[in-house]
Amino acid sequence: MKSARGFTLLELLISVAIIAILSGMLLLSSGLVSRDRTPDGEASRILRLMTLFRSQAVSSGRDLGLYLDNRQLIFMTRTADGWVTGFEAAGRTHYAIAEALHPVLEIEGISIAAGDSIDTPHIVFLSDGQISPFTLRLNATAKAPAAVNEQLELVKL
Repeated sequence: MKSARGFTLLELLISVAIIAILSGMLLLSSGLVSRDRTPDGEASRILRLMTLFRSQAVSSGRDLGLYLDNRQLIFMTRTADGWVTGFEAAGRTHYAIAEALHPVLEIEGISIAAGDSIDTPHIVFLSDGQISPFTLRLNATAKAPAAVNEQLELVKL
């Protein structure tokens, strides 16, 4: 009599479902989804998003980018044809910054305004782990501003 080895389809489906539930819980606990829309809370979320972005750039071997358009960070990836939008990170193609906050992107001390077309990203995450220099400040009325920089640090202003 032979003994069966391996997993049944049902066992595999249950394992995949458990992994999906745990991943969802991790995403919620990481703070990418939260009601705290203060400059500090938003800067923390953006910091975690950028850390994830750098990890994805390194693990996938692709250059990734972020383009600041008004109050959203649009995710981009470099292809053979140039930069394209629509790259998905953490189940999203962009990140909306809270309405009450006013983001200001500085590259080498110069404030950058969003352009009319999205041809190249403002912030680049190279596949070797390097990040282009930047400071993203989040200003709010009646609250202290917060910022994130290319070292992926929270900066108190």
